[in-house]
Amino acid sequence: ESPVGRMLTGWDDIPLQVSGVYRDWGEESTINTDFIVSLSTLLENHWGGLGWKGGDSWFDYILVKEGTDLEVLNRKIMEVIEANVPPTDDFSLKASAIPLRDVYRGQESVRMSTWTLSFLATLILIVTALNYVLLSLSALSRRAKAIGVHKCSGAGRGTIFAMFAIETLIIIAVGLVFAAFCFYVARRFAQESIYDNFAAYISADRLWVVAGVVVLTFGIAALIPSVVFSKIPVSQVFRRFVEKKHRWKHSLLFVEFAGMSLMGGLLAMVIAQYHYIMDLDPGYEPDNVVCITRSNDGKEHREALMKVYASLPYVDQVAIGSMPPGYGYSGEFVRDDHGSPLFSSRYDNWNNKDFAELMGFRLLHGRYPEAIDGSEAVINQEFSRLMGWKDDDAVGRQFRISDQNVTVCGIIKDFITGTLYQEQQPYMAMTEDNGWSQRFFLKLKEPFGQSYASLMADEKELMEGASNFSCVSLGTQYRQTYHSVEVFRTMIMTGAIILLFISMIGLFGYMRDEMHRRSREIAIRKVNGASTAEVIEMICRSVMTVAIPAVIFGSVAAWLIGRYWLEQFSVQAPSITAMYLLSGIITLILIALASTGMTLRTANENPSKSLRSE
Repeated sequence: ESPVGRMLTGWDDIPLQVSGVYRDWGEESTINTDFIVSLSTLLENHWGGLGWKGGDSWFDYILVKEGTDLEVLNRKIMEVIEANVPPTDDFSLKASAIPLRDVYRGQESVRMSTWTLSFLATLILIVTALNYVLLSLSALSRRAKAIGVHKCSGAGRGTIFAMFAIETLIIIAVGLVFAAFCFYVARRFAQESIYDNFAAYISADRLWVVAGVVVLTFGIAALIPSVVFSKIPVSQVFRRFVEKKHRWKHSLLFVEFAGMSLMGGLLAMVIAQYHYIMDLDPGYEPDNVVCITRSNDGKEHREALMKVYASLPYVDQVAIGSMPPGYGYSGEFVRDDHGSPLFSSRYDNWNNKDFAELMGFRLLHGRYPEAIDGSEAVINQEFSRLMGWKDDDAVGRQFRISDQNVTVCGIIKDFITGTLYQEQQPYMAMTEDNGWSQRFFLKLKEPFGQSYASLMADEKELMEGASNFSCVSLGTQYRQTYHSVEVFRTMIMTGAIILLFISMIGLFGYMRDEMHRRSREIAIRKVNGASTAEVIEMICRSVMTVAIPAVIFGSVAAWLIGRYWLEQFSVQAPSITAMYLLSGIITLILIALASTGMTLRTANENPSKSLRSE
């Protein structure tokens, strides 16, 4: 049955007739609307034909002709704006056109996360490949005779090169199988953090990513050891080979330690910032508060529902408001006496002061507004600052919005009107009975989970079967606002664990080679009276000589990257610098403990075992 011509009801009681059906936008689009209403219909019915006079902007979509120069187009747009709305010292308008594909990836937070994760992924990839090179070169002294035997049997450099290249390729293939298993196990997390549709993420048109990773890994991990092993002379089969060039291995060890320190520093920074955000006082009390949204059925019906909600045994307080804190508010220009806009303030409507008390706003001076004609307003500290007033001197002053003078009756403490990704915004609130305040705010009793479940169970009866009922926990909503930070923390933690594991494997290979190469030296030192502690100190000193500058380098790099990532927040944890320092110290302790543990066995060994073959 065709929906064209059918009537839709329920959206703010505006009668809508279906004029057509359009194709879904798709999962990769930032436009996810379910229906489209003309702007004239919206203005006429939703705002009573008054139009929009707030301090917000509209998004317009332009289909440009092929070959259009956006720079020229934007210049002409600004020429039209400046000709009709000339800029002043206090006010100016700006508009620009950008490709639709850049709307999402052009966002500062998206670009920041993309750059940071790309850098970390590349770091893990390179460290992993270099770790394989380190292990291969560390095995050089043990495999030299085998290479010599192959060459005595007729193998040339090309054969030896191909032998190690194929060996590396087999290991990479096994790694891909294991990676596929990890992707399958972590597919739910991947859907939440990387891509909504996991099947699309690994589709054929994105296989070039996997191919690029394989080629880069093979290029680093296979070519370097293959070239080194293919150059071993045949004479190595007749004598004991002792590799004395340590620069290669020390350089690779430096990269691993620096990478481990970098990831550890970033992890400490992200954890500190995340917990600081979660523990930060938002300026209101979202815990145990739920917001119920429904269409506006008039004052009498709202008051009747208020009484019903207040009578429920699991409800502590009830109030009506237009918007919950943390969702962002509509804008309204604050103007001077001549009507010129000063700044755009966030704008809110309360039904009465019960809303402020339920949300836990902190009243600093004066009182909450009582007049219902919009002539009184309570403002926050930022609003007072932008007006050039002192907090204790703002009560009784006036400002102008649209065509109305408003008197300040009280000042509340600044609270998070939007998110911590934004600077503190000015805020004003009035008590107006104009139908805008249509959301019910309920403070539920403890235990919250049980009270919330009871409310959901009573939904059908309370809402009289209405289908446009929505109930949101403000505490949950506040935490979900920073879900991307939690996901980023999990990614960094995963990367840090992987890099720590890889670095320990590389350190183990290096130490095993050192013990093999220096076994005679250690035995001779012990015969001449060296203690186990002295032997351990000697070996660990060479490791720490590489580790200390590497950890310092990695910690500084983590500070630089972390500073870039932290720019998206308006507040930062005060303990972040100490977290970088603590992370570096812990990294050095781990390296020292691992080196000591790997040296202990050789240091305690009977010297005769190492000298019997001499």
